[in-house]
Amino acid sequence: MRFKFELVITKSILWCLFLSSIPVFAASPTTIDLRPFGYPNCDYLFQGQDAYAERHVEFLDSQHLIVKFPLSQERACKSTAVQTSSSFRSVVVDLSGGARDSKQWSRPAVTNVQAGPDGRILEIAPGRVTMLDASFKPLQTITLSETDFPNLVSIKVSPSRGGFAAIDSRFIGRGFYGFSAYFDGSIPAHQSITQNTDDVIVGDGVLIPFSRSIKVGSRHFECPKAVWIALPANLGPVCLTSDFQLVQLTEGGEQALIADVRSLAPGWNSGFRYLVTNSDRILLESHGVHFPLTDTSGIGYYRKVAVFDLRSRKEIFRKQFSINSDVAISPDGNLLAVQEKWKITLYPIQDR
Repeated sequence: MRFKFELVITKSILWCLFLSSIPVFAASPTTIDLRPFGYPNCDYLFQGQDAYAERHVEFLDSQHLIVKFPLSQERACKSTAVQTSSSFRSVVVDLSGGARDSKQWSRPAVTNVQAGPDGRILEIAPGRVTMLDASFKPLQTITLSETDFPNLVSIKVSPSRGGFAAIDSRFIGRGFYGFSAYFDGSIPAHQSITQNTDDVIVGDGVLIPFSRSIKVGSRHFECPKAVWIALPANLGPVCLTSDFQLVQLTEGGEQALIADVRSLAPGWNSGFRYLVTNSDRILLESHGVHFPLTDTSGIGYYRKVAVFDLRSRKEIFRKQFSINSDVAISPDGNLLAVQEKWKITLYPIQDR
């Protein structure tokens, strides 16, 4: 009996060791096909090499995406599609690929339809912003002052999706001038803060003119080499420095290194964007070309994407994609959506 008992224990130990030796793989990515929703039968994304700065795919909430694309097959498949298309369709899609609702809209009557606060949609038009529900039903129309917003340029949603900033920029005489206003995400939404600049840092209920020395409430922060400063929902400001160090700011000018991101530094003919989630994760995205040949072309176009957890200061995702792609991260920071042509790939993001 003792021999059998020892044999059973030995087998159990060996079985546990075998299981522990099996590599643990992350959940596999899934894909969503946009062609059943009317997506053009070609690749029109970024045909002008980033001539189109708006996002094509966004998370409406952590369970739904909102995607937009031109309707005209003929125009969409030309190299000038982004600039010449006037009719668009926006579709709300769940994570299984099912379309919830869609809306057709045309420029210049409507200039953009994008994700807004608290799972709502923002329809942007000259002189107004209309808040829609996830089925594109109007909830509230905000009339914008013609004096303050003669040329609405962009909308920035706060990190926790609790509000948004409307930003205007114009060229007068020899310089650029701007105006920004913050609106809470409630219904009805109210304007709470304004700034006489278009270069603003948008936080939750916070709108601060960009500077390398800022005040958030009564707290003072400094980042002498700041390229941009972000305001996460639950942490102190995060700064990207000119030598591509991602740092956390503390009061009195102190900095704590989150990550050295020089490998993400954009190259020639390039750009760099970021998105902060309400789970204190940040998406960094750079694009460019490795080997420039002329002022307008080169070899080796890329889009590099990395996600960092700001609390643990760990990199939790990194991958390179085609230049002709668009990237979004879910509000809970657990999914990355990458659109390439008619396909959206969903990558689970797990702690390493």
